[in-house]
This record gives sequence, C-alpha cells and structure tokens, in this order.
Amino acid sequence: MDNLKCFMIAGELSGDKLGASLIEGLRYETDQKIIFSGIGGPLMEAAGLKSLFNISDLSLMGLAEIIPKIPTLLSRINTTANSIINQRPDVLITIDSPDFCMRVAKKVRKAHPKIKIIHYVAPSVWAWRPERAAKMSKYVDHVLALLPFEPPYMEAEGMTSDFVGHPVVFSPNVTLEAQKKLLDNNGLKLISLAVSYEELLNDPKKVIETAKYFESKYVVVGWIPHDANDIGFDKIKIATDFFNKSGKLLEKEGLRLAYHTHGYEFQPYKKGTFFDYRMHLSMHLSASLSSPWI
Repeated sequence: MDNLKCFMIAGELSGDKLGASLIEGLRYETDQKIIFSGIGGPLMEAAGLKSLFNISDLSLMGLAEIIPKIPTLLSRINTTANSIINQRPDVLITIDSPDFCMRVAKKVRKAHPKIKIIHYVAPSVWAWRPERAAKMSKYVDHVLALLPFEPPYMEAEGMTSDFVGHPVVFSPNVTLEAQKKLLDNNGLKLISLAVSYEELLNDPKKVIETAKYFESKYVVVGWIPHDANDIGFDKIKIATDFFNKSGKLLEKEGLRLAYHTHGYEFQPYKKGTFFDYRMHLSMHLSASLSSPWI
C-alpha cells in the first residue's frame, strides 16, 4: 500500500498542540505509512512536519494586528492553497483557525473536489452564528469535535462528524493539585468552577468538594443536554427544576450556581423566551453572560 499523503494546517499555537498529537496518533494507526506536509508550529515540526512558513504569520489578534497584515494573510492563503493543489494529498486536515482554513479549503475544493477535507475543532454553532456549519459544509467532508454534543450539529448540515474529546482530558499531568499549584504560582484564584450538567446531576458531592478545594465562589454549568435544534419547553422545564434543586444544595455549602447562557434559550415562548421563563422561576440560579468583544 502506498503511503497516505496528509496536508495539515494549524494557524495558532493551540492548533499546533492538537496537530502534534494528531500526527503521532495517525502514525500509529497507519503503522508509519503516512507522509505529512503543511503548516504548523514548533510542536508539529518536532513531530516531523516541515512547515511551509512560520506559523506566527497567522497568529494574529485584534484589528490592530490584522489590518496591516491583510496583504500577507491573502498571500499566505494563496500560497497554502496552491501548495495543496500541486501536491494533491489524499486528505487535507485543517485545525481550528476557520477564517484562514476555510478560505484555503474553498480554493482546494474548487480545484480538486476529490481531496477529502477534515476540520478539527467544530465551530461553536450551538452558542452563536449557527449558519457557520452550513457554510463550512460546502468545503468540509468530516469534522472532529472536541465536545460530545457537537457532532449532531455538523451532521444536520450534511457533514460526518466524530467526537474525539479534548487532549487536556487525557493529559496525565492535569491533576487538581497541579492545577491549584499553577494558579497559586501565578497569584490567580478560580472564582468559578465550570462543570457539565451531567457532573452536577450524577455527583453533586464531588462538584462541591472540588469547588471548595479551589475556594471557588460559583459553580457554572454551560449546557442543557439536547439534540441539535431540539430544545423544547419540556427540556427547559426539567433543567429549571434541576437548577433550582441543585442551586439550593450549593447555597447550603456557601456556593452559588450559575448558568452560562447560549443562543438556543432565546427561542420564543409565550410573551417572552425560554430564557425569560427559566430566569423568572430560578430562585437559586445566577446567569453568566458573555461580554461583547472584538
């Protein structure tokens, strides 16, 4: 069997870390019968990828950094797309950085429709801008999702998707003690402990113990379990009752329960929205809202 040719793109350091782990995993799964090329940072290069150019050209934040670099970014998009088109790899794997990666994917799909395109890190369409999934489905065949509830959102737009988890979960060094030491060494406090709906439901005692260990004031849940585009009133009512019960329990331990709101709670309900219903009846729950940023 010929070696599989894989072109990978990571546009920032967080993607470089994901890419390095993916390279090692793919080498193992293919019994070393895979060749990598593309764009990556120091970790991906250490794993054997020779980067087309320095990843720092793409790691930009804020308009003050981006605007002067627009000509360079456009040039890098063309350079990357042309390299892929000329190499004709078996698969293109883009990692996060959708503004850069999707522009490259669009050019590649137009030139060589048969090249499989995989995107690693699903866009958070469940939180905002849900149209992004439909838009990327024009160029992406498969999505590797970090969160377990994300694949249905991708599949609803015609892409296939797998939940692969976040690498931090599998790191042997991320113990509570290591996290606490890191915070203490940098003079930081963990004011809010983020937990899943299921963690609070299945083991509230452990959640309380962990929050107290970090001396947190809040326990924050960021998701109500539901299928893509299916958050009916019944699920909102069950969650509201659960949050009230859990919030009351946490208050007895000197903690406050909060919920991080997403777009799906603002569906119309009677004279308001699901959000209005939940907050009106939530006697033991605070709302955690994102601040606008550019």
